[in-house]
Amino acid sequence: MKKFRLKFQYLTLIISFGLLALIIHQLDWTLIKAGFNKYTLKDLFVVLVVYLLVAIIRSYQFKVALMGKKPNLVSLVVVNMRHNFYQSVLPAQSADLIYGWILKTVTGIELKHGNVSLFIVRVTDVLILSLFLAVSLIFIENKNSLLLEVTASTLLLLALLVMTKLRYFLTLFANGIGYLIAKFSIKKSETLTELADELSVYLNQYYTKQYAVTVIFTGALAWFLVASLFILLFNMLDINIGLTGAILLVALVNLAALLPISSVGGIGVREPALIIGLLMLGYNLVDSSANAILVRLPLYLLPLCLGAIFLLNISVIRNRLK
Repeated sequence: MKKFRLKFQYLTLIISFGLLALIIHQLDWTLIKAGFNKYTLKDLFVVLVVYLLVAIIRSYQFKVALMGKKPNLVSLVVVNMRHNFYQSVLPAQSADLIYGWILKTVTGIELKHGNVSLFIVRVTDVLILSLFLAVSLIFIENKNSLLLEVTASTLLLLALLVMTKLRYFLTLFANGIGYLIAKFSIKKSETLTELADELSVYLNQYYTKQYAVTVIFTGALAWFLVASLFILLFNMLDINIGLTGAILLVALVNLAALLPISSVGGIGVREPALIIGLLMLGYNLVDSSANAILVRLPLYLLPLCLGAIFLLNISVIRNRLK
C-alpha cells in the first residue's frame, strides 16, 4: 500500500508539472509583459485588503467550527496565515495534515479538536464550491450541452440536499469510518478513529442548526470575497469576467486544489483548472494561458509572503496575545 501511494504521488507530481510545462511552453510572453504593466500599486493594495478580509472571515469560520472552544480570533488569523503558507510550499493537501499541530502551537487547543474543525470546514467548502459550480454552469452563456445542464442541475440538488441534512451526513461519515476500520481491520487507523469519535462527540454535544447555518454562511461569504478577488485581478487586465464567471473560476480552481495530486502549492493543478474555466467563458487558449499565469501569481505570492511574515514573527505575536 505504501509503495502504491508513493508511485501515485510521483505520477501525479509528474503530471502536474508536465501540464505546467506545456502551459509555459505555449505562453505568449508579450501578453505576460503587457499584463504586468497593467498592475498598479493601488489596485494591488485593494487586492491585499480583500485578501486580509477573507482571512479574517475564514478564521471566524474556523472559530465557529471549534464547537465548545473559544479561541481568540486574532490567534486564529495567525493559524490561518501559517496554514496558508504551508499550503503554498507543501504538496497536495499536506498542510491540512499539520493544521491541528499549527492550531495547538498557537492556541494550545488539542490536535483532535483542530482536526475535527478542519474536517467540518473542508466538507462545507466542498458543498459551497459545488453549489458555486452548479449555479455558474446553469447561468453561463457559452454552454450548448444538455448533458452539462443536467449535470449542473444534479450537482445543485445534491449540494443543497447535503447542506440541509449536514448533521445526518456527518454522522453517517463518522459511523461509516468506524465500521470500515472494524470490518477490514485497517492498520494505523488511530487518527481516523479519533476523528470519527471526536466528530460524533461534537455532533451530539454542540451541533445545532444555528451552528450549521453560521459555518456555511461564513464559508460562502469568504468564497464570494475570493470571487471578488478574481474580478479585481481580471479587471486590472481589462477583462470583465462578471460574477458568474468569477464563481465558476473559483469553484473549478479550488475544487481541483482539493484533489490528491502531489503539486507544491497547487502549481500545475490550479493553472489548468483556471484555463479550462476561461475557455468555458469563451476566451481562446493563448489569452487564457497568459491570464491564468498573471492572476495566479499574486494569488500564490500573497499567502506565501504574508504567511512567512506571521511564521517568522510568531513568538512576538504570541507574546502580545498574552
